[in-house]
Amino acid sequence: MGQIMKESVEIRELVTQYETLLAMRVAQIAGCNALHAAEQRLARWLLMVNDRVQTNPLPLTHEFLSILLGITRPSVSETLNALQQKGAINLRRENVQICSRKILEQCSCECYGVIARLEFRPSA
Repeated sequence: MGQIMKESVEIRELVTQYETLLAMRVAQIAGCNALHAAEQRLARWLLMVNDRVQTNPLPLTHEFLSILLGITRPSVSETLNALQQKGAINLRRENVQICSRKILEQCSCECYGVIARLEFRPSA
């Protein structure tokens, strides 16, 4: 890879662009995790995962979500139930089905949109 980077300006520029966007996304997510409520972070995270895996329902456990969000399992249950009551998701054993992306986006903080704009899209 080192030799290719030395020889190709295009490859070097693409890698630099990717690294920059990745660092910006990591910083945005870190800030989000520090500042926003669990419901907003969970909504953002569900949207981001759904964007990437494009599957519904998402196979997720409360235990995994508690580790991911840094909150207790009972808090995960409360947060998931709040999103379900709003009509954003439907809960089944070890599955979270997104029912309304629009509602989920409304429950998320502005970080979802910021992070979505930081996606790496190499020019054709």
